[in-house]
Amino acid sequence: EGGCGACTVNICSQDLTTGLVQSYSANSCLRPVCSVDGMSITTIEGVGSQRSGFHPIQQRIADNNGTQCGYCTPGMVMSMYSLLEENPNATQQDIEDGFDGNICRCTGYQPILSSMKSFASDAKDKPPCSGKSDATCCSKHFYPDIEELCKPKAEKCATKKKKHTISTQAKLIKSVNAETGVTWWSPTSLPDLFSLLQQNSGNSVKLVVGNTSVGVFKTQSPSILIDIHNIPDLKTASFTQTGGAIFGAAVTLTDMISLLTSYDNGSYSTSSYPTLVKHIKRVANHQVRNVASWAGNIMMVHDNDDFPSDICTLLLGVGATLSIASSGSLQVNVSISDFLTMEMTGKVILSVNIPVLQDGEVFRTYKVAYRHQNSHAYVNAALRATVTPSTGLIANPTFAYGGIFVKAARMTATENSIVG
Repeated sequence: EGGCGACTVNICSQDLTTGLVQSYSANSCLRPVCSVDGMSITTIEGVGSQRSGFHPIQQRIADNNGTQCGYCTPGMVMSMYSLLEENPNATQQDIEDGFDGNICRCTGYQPILSSMKSFASDAKDKPPCSGKSDATCCSKHFYPDIEELCKPKAEKCATKKKKHTISTQAKLIKSVNAETGVTWWSPTSLPDLFSLLQQNSGNSVKLVVGNTSVGVFKTQSPSILIDIHNIPDLKTASFTQTGGAIFGAAVTLTDMISLLTSYDNGSYSTSSYPTLVKHIKRVANHQVRNVASWAGNIMMVHDNDDFPSDICTLLLGVGATLSIASSGSLQVNVSISDFLTMEMTGKVILSVNIPVLQDGEVFRTYKVAYRHQNSHAYVNAALRATVTPSTGLIANPTFAYGGIFVKAARMTATENSIVG
């Protein structure tokens, strides 16, 4: 279901917008084989082993008693491995934030976190056994496990980065699951996508990017799955001249966070972006955000009455508009409220436009959930209004709430009553 992180792997793929290789963690339990065509996948076995030599991450977590039953350990190692591949200069806070998708049920997190934070660029105190590859050091600081008494020698694993082999030639792919009969398509352009939608108009069709929705809705079984992550037009992300942000439908939540964080025109602190970034980081977990798109998130709200989406509430509250097309030439811009009641058969979300806050506007978001991270909201809210500093008077309020009705909605009566 993408919640425990035990099956975490590292994926390397080409960024369609920059041409650079991206390295990130993902949950293999949510990832169909068809979706990783042309990518490089590294599992725990590819990082290191007792026979081939342990990776420094594996050695350090063992030296510092960071494993007990061992079920979660491979996922912990792969999350750290992916983080260091992506950001070799990760800080202790980066590392702590990077484990929001990994659960340990027996060891306790402190020895795991201490082991991982020893790799941080700002680490002050290294663990007593950091970097050691034999049992001599551990025996001085800890009571050894019985396995450690006869620990076999293993050559230290090379720390140089692994050379990844990925495909840079995207192509239209069709694959059919012989057991279920489900057909998987991977188009590389919008014309190909609309052609596929027209050809399969009588079938149950679902567009996917990260396919993470199967962790929430397990009984849905469309006959056609169309993977849109290889369409460059849906991967664009940029700022407008006025400071607004535009994201293609296949942009992941992680890439959305990255672009919003990079906004710098001297007014970042007074824009809506810091608030959005802080809230989006509480959506799902690191592995899911790396592959899941914002458009897929709000489509789950559109198609299901019981999905408490934070993204939908955020976009509704901030006043975002969607660009939706039903063919290559027919395109409309709609509000989030209109989208939620719109018939989407044969239509495709192209992008979202997040407007910049106007002078005097204030934007706040809230989430009440079972846990701080990796948890659906019981209730969430995104509130925007113009406030006059000298009088405190409120104008143009937009109060969006999720978890109150079956879908996120504006509290129009409250908005009208609070003006002035």
